[in-house]
Amino acid sequence: MIKRELQALVLLTSTVALAIGTCNIGFGAYPQTGSLLHTLYAQKGPVSEPQNMSLVFDYQVSPVERVEITSVSMNTSLTDGCTFSHPATQNISEGFSIKVSSLSPVLEMSGTATVYGKRYGDFQVHTLYATSGPVPEAQNMSLIFDYQVSPVDTLQVTHVSLSTSLQSGCETSFPTTAITNGFRITVTTQQPVTSFYGTATVFGIRRG
Repeated sequence: MIKRELQALVLLTSTVALAIGTCNIGFGAYPQTGSLLHTLYAQKGPVSEPQNMSLVFDYQVSPVERVEITSVSMNTSLTDGCTFSHPATQNISEGFSIKVSSLSPVLEMSGTATVYGKRYGDFQVHTLYATSGPVPEAQNMSLIFDYQVSPVDTLQVTHVSLSTSLQSGCETSFPTTAITNGFRITVTTQQPVTSFYGTATVFGIRRG
């Protein structure tokens, strides 16, 4: 979530070209500080004919999280240079949207954006693991992450970070109520796969 005073500026972007070599980019503090918050994945192709391609990495801090992004490290499969655009303010503490484009036509393009930052007041409570498959025939699959705080515990869940093996998108059902006392989240593939796995990392604070 971008601060109110920056909303008028976030639409302005600057574009920079990396003319040769691999397309690996960093924003924010260097060397990297803080802990790993999230890893974003993006992929285009493969296609039958080369074409110009772009990947968009978008990450916004939830209003209920006490998190400050300190740096972003991006790595792509491109070897012949790229262009990338980013908010003109270059303030990524509460979120960012970065577009990376090939300089020449390619058959496919993939990349990751690793987000680092600082959390204030909360801590990692638990990591849930779920898996489905492998199966001989591809099929739509779902993972369920269920976590409930014990009635005698003083824990309050603040946020959950989900990570899955999917590269081609998914559908996620989120709780319609607050997650402070627990949650049940279902993640479903958008197309048939032979295996599917993921984790849900739970963070929280102690009350009283």
